[in-house]
Amino acid sequence: MWVRIVEIPELTGPACKIYSIAFDDDEDTLFDSFLDSMDEKFAAEVDDIWYTLEFMGREGGARIQFFREDEGRPGDGIVALLRSRPCFSQN
Repeated sequence: MWVRIVEIPELTGPACKIYSIAFDDDEDTLFDSFLDSMDEKFAAEVDDIWYTLEFMGREGGARIQFFREDEGRPGDGIVALLRSRPCFSQN
C-alpha cells in the first residue's frame, strides 16, 4: 500500500499549507472521505473544521493555540483542532 501526501489547495494559503493523505491511486484523500461521510446533522461542526483550517492557511498559520494536545495515546503525536472558530481579519 502506497500513501501520498496531498495538498488541499482550497485551504492552503500564504500562512500555512494544509495537507491530507491518500492511499494508492485513490484520488480522494482521507479528508475528502471524512467530508463525504458526515451526516447533515454535523454540518455546523464540519463548517467549524473547514473554517478553522481555512483561517490557518490564509492568515493564522499552524499555531499551537489552534490545537489540543495529547488526544491520542502517549507519545503518538496526535492532536485535535480546537472547536472555536477563529475570526478572519477584515483586510
